[in-house]
Amino acid sequence: MKEIFKGPDGQAEIKDSLKDRIKKATAIGATAFVIGGVAAEANKAYADEAEKGKISISEGVKDKTKEPKAKFEQVAEMAEKERVVEIKEEAKQIRDKLIKHFSGKEFLNKLKIEYDDNEKLAKEVQAKDIERLSSIKLEVLIFDDFEERLKKFALIQNAAGYYLHKDNNVVVDSSYSREFIDEAILHELLHATTISEKAKKILEDSYAKQGFLSLFKNKEDEYLGRTEERIVRKRLVDYDMERLGIKKYSEKLTREHYDKLMDAYKQKKLSYGSVDFIRTTQPKFEYFEKIFNEIAQKENSSEIKQV
Repeated sequence: MKEIFKGPDGQAEIKDSLKDRIKKATAIGATAFVIGGVAAEANKAYADEAEKGKISISEGVKDKTKEPKAKFEQVAEMAEKERVVEIKEEAKQIRDKLIKHFSGKEFLNKLKIEYDDNEKLAKEVQAKDIERLSSIKLEVLIFDDFEERLKKFALIQNAAGYYLHKDNNVVVDSSYSREFIDEAILHELLHATTISEKAKKILEDSYAKQGFLSLFKNKEDEYLGRTEERIVRKRLVDYDMERLGIKKYSEKLTREHYDKLMDAYKQKKLSYGSVDFIRTTQPKFEYFEKIFNEIAQKENSSEIKQV
């Protein structure tokens, strides 16, 4: 399985959908988009297939083959179906890796801290989350079908995925770059787990408002300020620190770890979610120390979560 994150530059771009690429095969322009009021970035559509030769996105190749539009669309549809199968398999691997992490002794030890050394309660929470992750339904939809689903639930358009709690179901849009889809899958899977009141308070107290001089709220706060969104992004920082060799999950966060994390942030080596978390957390070591040394996981509050 490939690495889940490869370090976006925080200024990535969203591309045209496959449907638009068929109509305008030479289009490679990019535009930023907003998810839940948050400036987020992702590469839209099908560079993967283009590189593999499964589908051409260049007008020149299309003219050279002289295939009719219907045939071109048929090839594109076949490539997308294959892509959906690959993404589903990747999603299962990400889920299995997450279950393994949640099942570990290191995770249980952090849960015990979060639940004030109540080992019995910590084990109950651990077992509940493992069971929920094991039974979660993973669904990958092509662009048009995903957009229809967003409308059905009145969700923000251009979301990359969402988690439906009552059905224990994660749904993602297949038309983003694989790197962004992998992060969206992990993000939504984390929405299926539990949080303590202690963790909720720590995350609320450490949040940095995104308005003028951090004194006032703005639209970003309506989304990124939610505890359920902060805890998921905290978990993504955990993964990034381990991936980059900054800190193992079992280790306590030290000043040295914090400084290395801030360097990785400035050098744009972190995932999208990690970038969001750091820029919306009070920029003091004391806050990060409490977050990463006293919180194990995340909360499960509202009905639908989305990236």
